[in-house]
Amino acid sequence: MAGLLGADHVQTRSIDIHGTPNRTDIALYIHNRLRYVSLAKRLGTDWPHPQLELDFTAKAEGLFLWVATSPITYAPSRIQRRSSRRFCTNETPEASCRVKDG
Repeated sequence: MAGLLGADHVQTRSIDIHGTPNRTDIALYIHNRLRYVSLAKRLGTDWPHPQLELDFTAKAEGLFLWVATSPITYAPSRIQRRSSRRFCTNETPEASCRVKDG
């Protein structure tokens, strides 16, 4: 990375991951991506539960990369409908969403 910092075409940027614009962007992405999963898997109009979106957004803690690489957003073909609205809120990101084995 040290080599990149000296390049003329590279600029550093600071992003407030806890700021309102970033959190709003993440919440919008989560809403749209979960809607896509719902449609792709025919999970019904009651999925996702609104609390799921809120919990998932809070779990991201401002990190878009965590959201974009979580199982629920990149592997919709493996998602199962669960009656629990706690679907994506386990304590560790690796276990954040229940998916089918295999």
